[in-house]
Amino acid sequence: MNIDFVVPWVDGNDPNWQRKKAMYVTQGIETASFCAARYRDWNMFNYWFRAVEKNAPWVRYIYLVTDHQVPAFLKTDHPKLKIVFHDEFIPEKYLPVFSSRSIELNFHRLPGLSEHFVYFNDDMYINKPMKPEDFFRKGRPCYAYIERPLTPYWPVDIIQSTVINEMAVINRHFSRDSILKRPWLYLNYRYGKHAIKNALLLPWRKFQHFEDDHMPCPYLKSTFEEVWAHAQDVLDATCRHRFRNREDVNQYIFKYWALASGNFSPIYREPGYYSLNPHNVQEAVDDIIRGSHAMICINDSYSNEYELLSQTIRNAFQKRYPNPSSFELSEMGAGEERD
Repeated sequence: MNIDFVVPWVDGNDPNWQRKKAMYVTQGIETASFCAARYRDWNMFNYWFRAVEKNAPWVRYIYLVTDHQVPAFLKTDHPKLKIVFHDEFIPEKYLPVFSSRSIELNFHRLPGLSEHFVYFNDDMYINKPMKPEDFFRKGRPCYAYIERPLTPYWPVDIIQSTVINEMAVINRHFSRDSILKRPWLYLNYRYGKHAIKNALLLPWRKFQHFEDDHMPCPYLKSTFEEVWAHAQDVLDATCRHRFRNREDVNQYIFKYWALASGNFSPIYREPGYYSLNPHNVQEAVDDIIRGSHAMICINDSYSNEYELLSQTIRNAFQKRYPNPSSFELSEMGAGEERD
């Protein structure tokens, strides 16, 4: 099968982009929705391409999604690269947009996108060789079905609100009966001890909450189209929010839809997730260099130590992936900029 990778990217330091964003920041928008840490570039996106080329050379195309921005190091005519600007696939009524949620809900509109694709954030890396079967088996996306009680805590933030909104959509269209018709998906041995959680929730007719690991996520384009056909009201409302909003859903609505309908293949991997801070940076460095996890996420934690942390992580990636990829301009060094 053909498998594409989709990765959005933004240069939050671009003054033109900053002025554009400032025009739409209005009173009442939560600070967490537009703070600098949500948009800042750690200046190590070139290592994402190096890791992909080394560990997943089988990818058909890489779709780089941006708002008319292109990384300075990038060889834009690379045969495996498709650069798509927001206004080339997102309906005009939703533009301009500064929320990743609105962008990702429209991925099925990317021109020529394969039915099978994997969605990355630009801080998610493939860190050792992987095969197509790690993402899709028998045409279905590979997920771990791990359910747990939904337990909101105070204060209820945007992330919690999103989860509640998504589960409300899922329970509007599905009951547990749909998955119990395929018990081998729900209580699969691959989940280990997590299968016990699933078993304990069997008495509840409705779904509680599916665990997410914040890793690269495989999807079917047809699932996006199906959810748009059945829950257009919620998706449209989200896309009309230029910044994150408590009434939103995000990309996981498509994963949850596949889980609730049983359209997935069971798999389980320990995630290598790091909400980076001075206390866990060495653990993240060790993971990068040793390749302890097949996929890792180096998540911006809004730390005041941003400069030191980013340099430390760049050094680790340079040690792990010292050779430029074919996606990089030959005259460019790591971190250099074009005139």
